[in-house]
Amino acid sequence: MILETSTSPEFVIGRPGVPIPRFWSTAWTILCANGLARSTVIEVLRHIDAFYLHCDERLGADSLDTAISAVDAQALIDALQSLYVQTSESPDFSRYQARGFECAKKFLLDIGALRANSAGSWAKVERAANALAPLKSKRKSRGRFIRALPAVTLADFLEVASINNSRNPFAEEELRARNWLIIKLLLLAGLRRAECLILPIDALKQDVHPSTGEIRWWLDVARADDEEEDDSRFTTPSIKTAQSVRQLPVSASLARLMLNYVENWRGDPEHSFLFNSKLDKPLSAESVNYVFRRMSAAISAEARKEFQLRSGGKTSVSPHDLRHTCAVIRLKQFLGQDITFEEAMQRMRSFFGWSYESTMPLHYAKAAFEERLANVWGDVFDEHTNLLRNLPQ
Repeated sequence: MILETSTSPEFVIGRPGVPIPRFWSTAWTILCANGLARSTVIEVLRHIDAFYLHCDERLGADSLDTAISAVDAQALIDALQSLYVQTSESPDFSRYQARGFECAKKFLLDIGALRANSAGSWAKVERAANALAPLKSKRKSRGRFIRALPAVTLADFLEVASINNSRNPFAEEELRARNWLIIKLLLLAGLRRAECLILPIDALKQDVHPSTGEIRWWLDVARADDEEEDDSRFTTPSIKTAQSVRQLPVSASLARLMLNYVENWRGDPEHSFLFNSKLDKPLSAESVNYVFRRMSAAISAEARKEFQLRSGGKTSVSPHDLRHTCAVIRLKQFLGQDITFEEAMQRMRSFFGWSYESTMPLHYAKAAFEERLANVWGDVFDEHTNLLRNLPQ
């Protein structure tokens, strides 16, 4: 993986518009990034490239690589300190920008560790870098706001997203079928957006119960190994933690929906991911967000108003809102059974792919106890929760 420069004229060689690699960022990728996940490497490289561009603007073209090669400690210190000042004084300073500065600092320290023959000069850079106080976002912290979607919002959103609904903003039937399946997997299986996007075409499995002869279906939540290196999506979806790799039982109706999509609507692209774009490419996270924005724009004024009141002012339903809704209902269901609270927490961790020590289930407890959620379960989920009702206990 090589991080390339922007296509500004000073970096163009040969044909116009063909950039050249940044030397030391390429060295960092080869020598320092082997233990990182691919998605993490991509994120860090974006921040490193932003550092390069900052140095180009402040100190001249290719100044960062030149200073590193020459072990110009003062130039490197000036570059890092100017980035620190620019970042901290930005009026829209955010956690993402703070992360960018930390990546730039770590990049210099990693390169310094590789240059043992220049330990004295790099020690000056290290002391100056560590003397800079950690950047913290100026934005006021907001409390964690986790709730199921309001009943009126969920009902209207599902109506809009239905394949044959006239309010569905997508005209092509294959897109309607694809979007509907994504929504059902998020809502009924509680998948993360990235987990939907890494599912291989053969993620759905089946076997036969030895006693009853009943066909049982489950979903393997894992990435296809042979697709890891060939995934060209801008935001590469990935499995979040080791516990996120799991098997989820699914209802026969959800299994039929998946089979119908694969057989009739997915097409025959060259990749093996379940979800496909109009251009026969793996579906991207940005495309899923776009689908949800258009669906949200089509819901009724009443449903939108209730959603804004209950979500702290949000204007668009997100994929994670459906996972929240699934989690709240699942926890409400578990707490209604004759099991201990801790066992209910462990079942939640297993189902939603959290680590065994995760406190995430506790964030859903308050919402699960709210009486108004009974409306979501009783009035809205009666047609959309075969999975949640029929899961083996």
